[in-house]
Amino acid sequence: MTSLWVVKMASEKAFFDLVSMVEKEEERRRRRMSRIAKSLVLISRRRAALSKIAVMAASGNLDISSCLAWMATWPRIPRWWQQPRERTNWWSDEVLQRWDNDMWVSNFHMSKETLFDLASILRPELERGESRFRSPIPVEKRVALTIWWLSSPLMYRKAASRFEVGISTAAEIAIEVCLAMEKLLLRKTIQLGNYQTIMDGFQRLGFPHCIGAIDGTHISVCPPLGRREEYINRKQGFSIVLQATTDHSGRLIDIEVGNCGRSHDSHIFNNSAICELMDEGCFVPGNPTLHVHDVAIPPLIIGDGAYPIRKWLMTPYRGELTPDKLAYNTAHCKARCVVERCFSRLKSRWGCLSGRLTVKEENFISVVTACAILHNICETRGEVLDPDVEPPAKIVLPAFSNNIRGHSTNHKKEGQTVRSAVTSIILGR
Repeated sequence: MTSLWVVKMASEKAFFDLVSMVEKEEERRRRRMSRIAKSLVLISRRRAALSKIAVMAASGNLDISSCLAWMATWPRIPRWWQQPRERTNWWSDEVLQRWDNDMWVSNFHMSKETLFDLASILRPELERGESRFRSPIPVEKRVALTIWWLSSPLMYRKAASRFEVGISTAAEIAIEVCLAMEKLLLRKTIQLGNYQTIMDGFQRLGFPHCIGAIDGTHISVCPPLGRREEYINRKQGFSIVLQATTDHSGRLIDIEVGNCGRSHDSHIFNNSAICELMDEGCFVPGNPTLHVHDVAIPPLIIGDGAYPIRKWLMTPYRGELTPDKLAYNTAHCKARCVVERCFSRLKSRWGCLSGRLTVKEENFISVVTACAILHNICETRGEVLDPDVEPPAKIVLPAFSNNIRGHSTNHKKEGQTVRSAVTSIILGR
């Protein structure tokens, strides 16, 4: 009997709890509907008042001062879709006022001076005017948000939370800044520079008459729907290829961005601008030529075995290696390591390139180009990463590829002749 009573009391309590919960939910619904109805009434009244003002203005019987005073008494329409935020002014109070240079370099991978110089260059494209509703986001804050976003895996939510803006605003700002950098800084930062200094640098590395090292690296992306097979690479991932040519210090002198991951290095190279310019002798001013054993040696670029040999593109020897060929390959690999180290620093500094680009397909090129521009700015200003981040250089003979397409026999013969002359220079003959 006692147990039946306990069960009856428990069921009655559960029933009354359910009824109470339903009543509370109904009360919340009624309050929400009341607020919505109140907002609709206020909106309809304002529309009627504005219509009346428009009629008075058309008839010429409108007193502006009294009208503005009357409008100031209108009740404010609540905006229920806005989520209140606690404003902490992290950017203006914490970063700008308290951070020292080490903290700037640690968080933004560049000094405060460099970031503000970059903002001043981009100001014509990024600055927005004042409005009667709100003040624009400062250009420096826009640039800082974008650099913060690029230096880590691309997550708009984290950048938006840190800089106290909306997620959609953070996404819009980041892409705008990348496009502005591509427009204003691409040709000014990624260029050849003083070719004689570059040749001297490669000479110190053991390779003569060289102005660059070329290689490609894959950047993971989210492929667009319906076109996933175009972006599949040999490791069954989805990527685009960044083909880069660097000088002796690892500064980028030419980039080719946007080819799908399934494209072979030789195909990208044969269709690149630098290939056409070097064939025509226009990339290096004056196209200085070195004559050795009646062989004319133009300015050289070095690449691994995936690239086709040309009279200006030096690749390693393949097959059975004699001591002379082995000495050439060792010097070649030691000099070509600068581009590998460049990719290491580039991806370590800009973490978005190590993860997966989560932007739209039309923004792939702009984001990668912006990272390349920022890399050159930091390298030129001597703002290097922590030495522990960069792996030590290794002299390892490269793996060779037999998949070389679009290469004529004439190019091959000219390239082999020049390579033999370069080998004699390396051996001191």
